[in-house]
Amino acid sequence: MIYDLLEYFKDNPRSNQLVIDQYTLKSGLYIRLNKDGSECMLTVQKRESPQGELYNWFKKADHFSCIIDTNKAFDVPKKVMHNNNFFTLFFKTKSLLAQGKLKDEFINHVPVFYDKLIRKLNSKDVLNFSEKAGLSPVNEEAIIHNRDIIIQKLPEIMRKVIELELKDDDYIKLFFEEDMEAYQREYIRYYYPYIFNKNDFNIPFGDTIYGLSAANMGLNTKKPFLEHKTTNFKVPFRISLEDAMEAKKLFEWLSNQKNEEGKSLSEGYIPLVDENLIALEDKITKRRNMHYVHIEKGTDTIIDDYDFLPGITGEINRFEPNNYLMLEYYDARATSIRSGMEQMVDKYLYSFKLKRYYKTNPKDIKRISHRLMNLLLLSRKAMEDFFIKGDDQGIRHCADRITLELVKEKINEKETVFFHNTGCAMNIRLALLKYFDIGGKKDMGDRVRQMFEQLAYKADNDDVAACADDSEFYFAAGQLVRYILLQSEAKELKHDMVDPFLNAGKAKRFKYEIKGVYHKYSHAFNLRGKRFNNLLSMVMGYDIEDHKKIDFDMFLAGLAAKNVMYVKGENDRENEQ
Repeated sequence: MIYDLLEYFKDNPRSNQLVIDQYTLKSGLYIRLNKDGSECMLTVQKRESPQGELYNWFKKADHFSCIIDTNKAFDVPKKVMHNNNFFTLFFKTKSLLAQGKLKDEFINHVPVFYDKLIRKLNSKDVLNFSEKAGLSPVNEEAIIHNRDIIIQKLPEIMRKVIELELKDDDYIKLFFEEDMEAYQREYIRYYYPYIFNKNDFNIPFGDTIYGLSAANMGLNTKKPFLEHKTTNFKVPFRISLEDAMEAKKLFEWLSNQKNEEGKSLSEGYIPLVDENLIALEDKITKRRNMHYVHIEKGTDTIIDDYDFLPGITGEINRFEPNNYLMLEYYDARATSIRSGMEQMVDKYLYSFKLKRYYKTNPKDIKRISHRLMNLLLLSRKAMEDFFIKGDDQGIRHCADRITLELVKEKINEKETVFFHNTGCAMNIRLALLKYFDIGGKKDMGDRVRQMFEQLAYKADNDDVAACADDSEFYFAAGQLVRYILLQSEAKELKHDMVDPFLNAGKAKRFKYEIKGVYHKYSHAFNLRGKRFNNLLSMVMGYDIEDHKKIDFDMFLAGLAAKNVMYVKGENDRENEQ
């Protein structure tokens, strides 16, 4: 699972540097107090990443000096100071100044904070973990010395802050010049006592400690139901202190990943190519073994989906979304790229709601019909497994049923019916049935074309025309219903004009609805119209058995396809194209 990925990350000799390379400084003022009495200063603004030796020094020192969160700060309950060692002091502008003057409250709080720092660093927990890490106790005189220098520098710092016009939430971060190894030692001293989920579950073993990882684990006093109640052990697993620190680095690295455009990544692939190289890629390219991760970013970074994908590739067998329904405007093109196929399915079947809502909590999905919501929730895992992970088992199982319902939903997608959109969706459905060879319907698209040609011939023929089978009946019914509905004097066709046919449970009811819509608009027809009379007689004269299932595929195909009632150059009366 996730710890397979951790093993791969641990094997990388540059894991520490990988984290720091992705790390960015928060906006504010950074000051290094050098040992020779001089100062180095750097200002960082939001969305800017300065370069250079000084910036890189601050980036490393800042990474090693930040707290996990304010609840685990040394400065509780005030939470004014946000640093984790005595080489630094971090606070926000609004804590330092009020109306352009130093806050007395802040000046008085600085010695209080350093007293808390000394007590915490000499606490039993910190001393025990420091001993496990091979660290000597802190030098209290060094802490007091740094405190006195900071207090002395406060008026000067205040003037710089006012001069730079820092915002209230900008940070002021003070650093003492020390070797980076010293910063890293204090980083370990701070993090070891907090690295596990809860120290009550820790077990000393050998030269280390095993505990419940804080990564992807929510077990705490507020969630006792996550404990194992029926076993001799309360927690599901424990990891070593060293692995817990590596897990922290892994999650930190993941949370800071960006794509080539600089946008934050919430998912991606980690290819197993070279143990000296590790990267999160946002797309699949050539065939490789990969780790797939999806992360949720919040107070903590959580991996909410992980999979190992052996030999996955972005190339697929050629997907050909042919224009089976002979639509006048249809721009889907054949592709051998997995993401290209995904884009077509998302566009034509899901109205761009699939990729956007792969992982979204249902309560956060907005501007979507109730029906489409249900279909999305039923199918998105299968679609994601194929398009993101290369596993076609789920999509083969559900594609026939789901895509038919999605085509029906196209009728109800908007108050006004756009048969062209339904036709595009039907083309994609037929292409998917052929691609996955689902349910013996592989050749349905080709049959639709043949049926149109046969129906066009029969409609123009002077001989008595009849439907050859149930499939031709339903296709002809779709053609007839569309033509009849277009005789309405209404400017737009409403979806409730089509709903009775889609909701018909039995064949007799379906045919009854055709009779009803014909009688409603019969005044608009030319009784001498050969095509219409032939088409009407074919549909109304066909004896359909009531117990058989309605062939909605053929009805929808007939409804959305090119219509035999219109010859080239004649006005189709449709505004949909």
